Amino acid sequence: MRKLSLLFILMIVTFQANAIGPKYRDFLVENQPMPSGIYLKQDILSTKTNLNMENDRNTLTMYHKHTAIDASPFFITNRSRSFSVLGVGYTRDQFASLNSSEISNYYSGVYGSLYAISEINSNWYWNAYVSYGVFSEGNVNASKKSDKRFSFATIAYKRNTKQIYKLGILHNSNFGEDIILPVLGLSYSRSSYVLDALLPAYVSVRKIHSNKWHSIVKTAFSYASYYDHNKNDILEMSGIDTSITTEYNIYPYIWWNMSIAYATEKQLTWANSSDDFATINGGFKLSSGVDVRF
Repeated sequence: MRKLSLLFILMIVTFQANAIGPKYRDFLVENQPMPSGIYLKQDILSTKTNLNMENDRNTLTMYHKHTAIDASPFFITNRSRSFSVLGVGYTRDQFASLNSSEISNYYSGVYGSLYAISEINSNWYWNAYVSYGVFSEGNVNASKKSDKRFSFATIAYKRNTKQIYKLGILHNSNFGEDIILPVLGLSYSRSSYVLDALLPAYVSVRKIHSNKWHSIVKTAFSYASYYDHNKNDILEMSGIDTSITTEYNIYPYIWWNMSIAYATEKQLTWANSSDDFATINGGFKLSSGVDVRF
């Protein structure tokens, strides 16, 4: 389960893959917005929750906040039927108000990525993605133990302007542990609603209120993992998040968003010892961010 968990969260990142270009609209259904060229999201308020330790039955009061930044501003090619782009990203999970526990106050990571997409004919297209990053406790501690690699390739059939079906395969190396997983996706547009699903990672429904105002209901598998050099082990966090987000176009290409999410109980596991050493109780989070769409 923990190996699949990494793929689920990476799929969420991947299929928001920051593909930017004048013809990208051809790869979307009606009313579906362009992906983000620059994306920033920050948890600003978090419900006070408990970290329940499994070994000694201790309960620690804490706040868990997440930061995500992703940008793909560097074009390699940008043609009418295909293009490719380089990207960079940063992620951070912070644990505040911990009196004592087995984990650090925060974990962070940086990565680079390459994304490409190309039309096969008027109904078919393919895309691919590869990324490499370093994820560890505290400030990024680069080493061979703390690197992640991820890649995917998918083919999509656009039946018409309202329906797209996707089938893909993913390969991931989570600190040296390799796994391959198939995925299935669907995008469907009807009236002012857009359904976007990538199984088994997420399902979202977008309501288009106007050209400037959207709202989204989304359920997604949440996962993060980091190499802890202090324990020589991999910390993994997994659970389900359900969120309601409102987006507003504050300036051409710039969208501001605010979301409230309920995070279900999350399992914390040390991968090498296969020990579910703690759980984070479920709670609400308020997040805000900015998208730049081209």
